Amino acid sequence: MSRRVPLFPLDAVLYPGTRLPLHIFEPRYRAMLTEVLAGDRTFALLPPTADDADPATGSIGCLAQVVSHQELPDGRANILVEGTQRCILRRIEETDHPFRVGLCDTFEDAEGSSEFPADLTIRLRALGERCRAAMAILAEVRDGTEWSEAPGPLTFEIAATIPWEAAEGRALLAMRTPAERAAVLMAVLPGIVPDLERRSRVHDRAHTNGHGPGHG
Repeated sequence: MSRRVPLFPLDAVLYPGTRLPLHIFEPRYRAMLTEVLAGDRTFALLPPTADDADPATGSIGCLAQVVSHQELPDGRANILVEGTQRCILRRIEETDHPFRVGLCDTFEDAEGSSEFPADLTIRLRALGERCRAAMAILAEVRDGTEWSEAPGPLTFEIAATIPWEAAEGRALLAMRTPAERAAVLMAVLPGIVPDLERRSRVHDRAHTNGHGPGHG
């Protein structure tokens, strides 16, 4: 399915079913936000090219829907978006808008690829929960969201907890089967989770001055 949507180039990865806070400050993207809020609240979040210019034709990103927004007195805004569908930029269109508009093709996982073994789901959830708990301490933001039951959304939710390079996150975003994404996650998580947990313990001790909760 093709959609004509505003484009927001950003070196960050948004996955379907996950949320991302954004700060809108450039005048052209303030104009984009006004346009988006007056319509279906959707734009495409895509990677910029190396020189921080427009997204390249063929680049893969995700459609983002504005869940909430807070306008600031100086015209800037803080928004929260949720990923809906992955998309490929087919072309940038000529418009009178100060922001870019592109024709994007949305895509889903390959047909018949939505399952993988139950034991893999259990191991993924356990590692994902450890990763999310450690990151919550480091970022000082608690997240009690329930994991999805379906393998496809679950892989995206776990991927969103990992503090990896944007290029690595985008590579996973492009994969067309949950099993392929799960294989990557199972290769990455066992190596990074223990370090994140060690760092979170250090962070926690620093904030309590070496004492446990409730120390007077």
